[in-house]
Amino acid sequence: MRRLTLSAMAYTESTRWKRAKAREAAQGIRRQRLEDEKANLRALNVFLDAKYRMAKIELWLDDRIAELHAQADTRRTIHQQEAANALAGMIARGMTVEKIARMAGMTAQTVERYLTDTPETALPATPAVTAPRPPACP
Repeated sequence: MRRLTLSAMAYTESTRWKRAKAREAAQGIRRQRLEDEKANLRALNVFLDAKYRMAKIELWLDDRIAELHAQADTRRTIHQQEAANALAGMIARGMTVEKIARMAGMTAQTVERYLTDTPETALPATPAVTAPRPPACP
């Protein structure tokens, strides 16, 4: 049987100690990697949630823009009809397109465009347009 000498025991103890330290270091690295992976998964969840919410905003915005376009078209049509009715009332009272154009500071073609580019469903004439004119002063 072989006996361990003091130097052999010291080597064995130092080797065990070094190996234990190496294991601890490796475990520390594994723990750090695991924590990093968990943090990355949390960050990925935050990213994906934010990305989903951004996509929902884009869809909402597209819907809202479509609604606003529809509202603007409706309002534009109403105003075009009011303008055409006002011009038609002026023409019905005997004014010419050229005279209306001079009074409005635009060309006769522009006045005609207001009359012809208006949608077919004209609004009923507003009271201000159809109200009888006051009698002329003597």
